[in-house]
Amino acid sequence: MLLSRPVQNLNRIRQIINILLKYGFEDIIASTALKNLIPANNQVNWLHGSQQVLELSRWERLRMVVEDLGPTFIKLAQLLSNRPDVFPDALIKQFEQLQDNVPRFESDTAIEIIETETGKKLKEIFSYFDERPPSNFA
Repeated sequence: MLLSRPVQNLNRIRQIINILLKYGFEDIIASTALKNLIPANNQVNWLHGSQQVLELSRWERLRMVVEDLGPTFIKLAQLLSNRPDVFPDALIKQFEQLQDNVPRFESDTAIEIIETETGKKLKEIFSYFDERPPSNFA
């Protein structure tokens, strides 16, 4: 069980819970031990911009969750978009949108993620790291 072990990244787990709630996936939280991490006064915002979140399909909301969770989750969804043998077509279509329509983030963010996750400096991992995005992303 996820919560029976010591939790090392409690802030990240809370962030994931809040994003799932934001997009109407309270059933995922309510049916797991994650519900114990939600403060009683936590208010859910059911709007995405000016649109009601629950007017969107479950697959659209799942793509939005992935976008909010950041680069690692986006990369995973990009990989999963190539598995129509495993996932529903509607989900594949949403994840395919992440192939060329991904929120931008700075190189500093990428470097911070790499160094935090590996516990090493970038120069210890890569002999070369171009901080400029490819020209087709500029």
